[in-house]
Amino acid sequence: MRKSPALTTVNPSHELLRIYLTCLLLIGTLMVAYQLFFSRSLQSATGETQIINTAERQRMLSERIGKNLVLLLHADATPTRQTLSQGIRQDLEALIRQHATQTSRPIPADLLDRQQVLLDHMKIETDESLSANIEFDHFQQSVNRYLAAAEQFASLNDQLVAAFEQALAQTHHKQQLYAWVTLGIAALLLFTQLIFIFYRSIKVISKQFDEILSINRQHADLIATLEQRNAELNQLNKIAQGDRVEIARQASELLDQKLLVDAILDSNRTGIVSISPQGIVHLFNREAEHIFGYQYSEIRGHNVNMLMPSPDREHHDDYLQKYLTTGVHKIIGIGREVTGQRKDGSLFPLYLTVREIKSQNHHEFVAFIENLADIRQVEQKLLQSERLYRAIVDQSNPICRYTPNFNLSFVNSAYCELFQLTAEELLGQSVLDTLPDSERDSFRACHDCLTANENIGEYEHPLPANNVTEWLQWQIRPIFDNDGLLIEYQGICVVTTARKQAELELLQAKQTAEQANKAKSQFLSNMSHELRTPLNAIIGFSQLLETDIDQPLPADQLDSVQQIGRAGNHLLNLINDILDLSKIEAGHLHLTIKPVAIADVVAEVLPMFIGQSNKYQVGLHNTITDKQLLISADYLRLKQIIVNLLSNAIKYNRPTGRVDISAEIKPYCIRINISDTGLGIAANKISELFQPFSRLGAERGAIEGTGIGLSITKKLVDRMHGKIGVHSTHGQGSCFWLEFPKA
Repeated sequence: MRKSPALTTVNPSHELLRIYLTCLLLIGTLMVAYQLFFSRSLQSATGETQIINTAERQRMLSERIGKNLVLLLHADATPTRQTLSQGIRQDLEALIRQHATQTSRPIPADLLDRQQVLLDHMKIETDESLSANIEFDHFQQSVNRYLAAAEQFASLNDQLVAAFEQALAQTHHKQQLYAWVTLGIAALLLFTQLIFIFYRSIKVISKQFDEILSINRQHADLIATLEQRNAELNQLNKIAQGDRVEIARQASELLDQKLLVDAILDSNRTGIVSISPQGIVHLFNREAEHIFGYQYSEIRGHNVNMLMPSPDREHHDDYLQKYLTTGVHKIIGIGREVTGQRKDGSLFPLYLTVREIKSQNHHEFVAFIENLADIRQVEQKLLQSERLYRAIVDQSNPICRYTPNFNLSFVNSAYCELFQLTAEELLGQSVLDTLPDSERDSFRACHDCLTANENIGEYEHPLPANNVTEWLQWQIRPIFDNDGLLIEYQGICVVTTARKQAELELLQAKQTAEQANKAKSQFLSNMSHELRTPLNAIIGFSQLLETDIDQPLPADQLDSVQQIGRAGNHLLNLINDILDLSKIEAGHLHLTIKPVAIADVVAEVLPMFIGQSNKYQVGLHNTITDKQLLISADYLRLKQIIVNLLSNAIKYNRPTGRVDISAEIKPYCIRINISDTGLGIAANKISELFQPFSRLGAERGAIEGTGIGLSITKKLVDRMHGKIGVHSTHGQGSCFWLEFPKA
């Protein structure tokens, strides 16, 4: 780059400096003179201002003394008078001091003498006013005289202030005039010097202008070159900016990967420790902190041998150096069980696996550590539990466990003895192999219904052995893990051969009894028809005798005939009930099962019991009004069941009692409740409730009944695939309930 040429004209800096110094000397002289004049004027103005301020303070003090004298004249309370008197004396002393300071200032003597005379007069009047024994009238005259003197004193102060204010204004005017004259002279001198400097400088500037133009052209060339270089730098900067963005992105990805690796290391249930070839700890994850009791900050930068007991601690560095020198290893790449030492000094077993990691600039050893202390405790507990479990199950019934594929995983000694095989022969075999071929499909199907809720299943099957058939009953229970997954089944066997033989004998006896009962029912059915024919004739003739208008019976004979009619009706009802019971037991009862609205049946039945409820003074309350409550039943037989239950609820109730009819909707059925407030049924009598001809002691009372109504009701409910039951509290009442499938 070329250098700009030097200017060839004479530099006028010395000339300009001389002129500049001359101007400064002139201006400095003027300023000093102005400062002297201004200082004198300011001193004079300050004295005049002090005189004015003192006069104003004297005026204020004299007026305040007058005001306090007036207040003292009219004050009654002694404390107030004392306060005012003290204030007046203090103000009078201050007024006298202020006047004394005025004597040293340039104030006309006649004015000061007049003020002194008035001030003495004011003092005399004030002292007289403050005397203790002054009378009110004399006090008032003294105050008035003081006020007149104070007014004259204030007038003299006003004259003094006006005179000095006029003098102060004249002084200020002189100062302004002198300042403007000084500034004008300084400006004229500066203007003259500037013209001279401009004239001398214009010649220098005109000569240098051509050289400046030449320099500017050179500068323009230089700027063009710089702009070209700047464009190149901007292009390079854009490339560098793109590189910085890419580097930042890669750095962010590396940071995310590091955070992910740290999270994985901290969440790992295996302790991880990384050391340098010198044995210095670089990495110590959270599980390692938990295992050894050290924090990462406590062990970072220390030798890993502090985690080892003696003598391993003393030999570890030698072993590491030997491996680095010879390459012979005993642990690296091979896992084995060793002993570790915690921060508190306690020792524990651990499983150690070491891996060597080498790269171009990095060399590390990474140890993976599993704490075996808890595992050893669990193994010990499992061993004790297994011993206890075997001690128990070997003394009980045959027990086995098998997988969901029916492969045996455990058998006790009783199971082995049952099948005359050893545990080694049975384990791993299918439990189905111990069953007859005809029972295997049924045994599999028994497991299909077992769930976490329905977790007990029972299965019974014969087992031919030594020309004798043994019967086995299995109680099967599924075993699930914490996630609800099936692990295996457990089966407990009971040999039921004796019970099965008793059941077969009982079944044969039951069949014989049922045949006899069927013959009895057939006999009763035939006999009922034979009995009803003459009984209807007896009832009919008794009714004719009761209603004979032409030849009425005497009262005693009429009562006898009515007793014959009542006995006949009772016997007829008994025969009808026996006939229904025999039909049901003989299987001759025909039912028509269809959807039935419970509300319709109840609405049809209730009017039949109005007279009976009034007779027994029992209230009927029905809450079944929804005709959408449909059940599968026979309409007439359902009506017969409700009539029977309502009749009993009214008959066996107490006076002023009540009967409630309600319904409940259950998941698969509808329940009908008929409750009363009667005497209830004793708990030891409920088992006899549905037995034929059992009235539970009511036969000794005055209430008529056959004792087979509830037996017929239960059989009808069973035939319609329903259920019947009762909840009763002795002395409080009973609730009979019926359950039928939803339609």
